[in-house]
Amino acid sequence: MEPKLKKVDQVFEKSYNRPKVVLMPDIFIDHFIKFDLELTGLLAKIQEVANRESGGILMGTDQKFLCGGHAGIAGSTLAVLGAEVKIVAETDSIGESFAKAVLETKGIDLSLVSNQGKISSTAAMEFRLNSRLVNVMIPYSGSVKQFGFDKLSEESKKAIEEADAVLVSNWAQNKEGTDLAAKVFKLARDNQTVTFLDTSDPSPSLESVPGLVSKVIKSKNLDIFSLNENEATLFASTYDSFVVRQREEEKAQFLVVEAVKFLHEKWNRIEICLHTQNFAMMLSNEGDYYAPSFQIMPFRSTGAGDVWNGGYILARFNDLEPEEQMIFANAVAGCYISDPQGRYPTIDQVLSFVKKRQLRPEPYF
Repeated sequence: MEPKLKKVDQVFEKSYNRPKVVLMPDIFIDHFIKFDLELTGLLAKIQEVANRESGGILMGTDQKFLCGGHAGIAGSTLAVLGAEVKIVAETDSIGESFAKAVLETKGIDLSLVSNQGKISSTAAMEFRLNSRLVNVMIPYSGSVKQFGFDKLSEESKKAIEEADAVLVSNWAQNKEGTDLAAKVFKLARDNQTVTFLDTSDPSPSLESVPGLVSKVIKSKNLDIFSLNENEATLFASTYDSFVVRQREEEKAQFLVVEAVKFLHEKWNRIEICLHTQNFAMMLSNEGDYYAPSFQIMPFRSTGAGDVWNGGYILARFNDLEPEEQMIFANAVAGCYISDPQGRYPTIDQVLSFVKKRQLRPEPYF
């Protein structure tokens, strides 16, 4: 076993730190529709059905209903790994009942979830594009669309003050997202709580990026910003100077790495984490760190980034170096996407995965 893998095994084999984590503001009912098809084949079948006089049925899918949302998935990951998890969100009575049936069984505290709002839901279609699993998500934001700091109860604010870490996610679908993150992170940092941001795909809200940058990212209150490949390049492309660099970049596979390095030049106070199918990287004032993912056969792609966030948050509160933290997060995400049933892994399952699976060989980007 490689030294970094051995350290991960040693840290989590017996007693380990189990942080208190508060996550907000989204709990979704996720409807997964998986097509065992390439995109071209899927479009052809849809066209065939649509050409019928009154439409018809498209058979041959695998479908599931799960309790998701960025906070829901990352929170489930953390809870199954042993962390103490509370979720702050707003839904309706149906969403509350569904969340209780799914999330409370994992040990998540839902006492800060209000049922006085609108349900949030997503239809997520998974298919293959050039043999690679991809997903297209069609969300209905519900209460997440306008979840501001004013939605937080006094109990929610107290939970933030007492937490070890707080995650604000799904900024892109939340019109109050910048204000929520700015005020939650200030409250958190005033109480020494580690702050973590995951915006999700910013493309619906690119016009709001300058406000997010000035009020949240460049403030003294954000510690960690987590991104995937698409999000990194989109944020970087909001700067004209990156567009010039992009045109000069000859090797497209390095574009995402260039994007993250560019963003760190602009936002050098915070820690930026990138998670991809092949590797993870973290840039901070202490240095640049890289970690390969594991060689697996994935059964899904949806939710992998949120599971990675959960694994990384847990790793941050244990005695691991940056590369080891990312290797652990990669293992947690790898466990999840390679499990046929899409179950969140326990610590024992993650450690077994680390012992049995091989890391991707360099170069991994």
